[in-house]
Amino acid sequence: MKNKIVLEISEALYGQLDRLSELTEESIESLAIQMIAAKLPDRIEKARRFQAEMEEITSDRLHGEIDFGEPAGREFV
Repeated sequence: MKNKIVLEISEALYGQLDRLSELTEESIESLAIQMIAAKLPDRIEKARRFQAEMEEITSDRLHGEIDFGEPAGREFV
């Protein structure tokens, strides 16, 4: 069974994919899928590390507000 996804991309990115498609004689869809698939392992690892870091946050490891004094520029008060 195949799944279907609709992907909106910028005109500039489409143009680059179109040029690459002409050079490689591969479809734009195939090239887009290949590029997404190539990034998946890295993105999964980053998400896994982030989740592990979030799980380490406990209430006893949080600090309260830190007072940096009066505003020195255009900070909101």
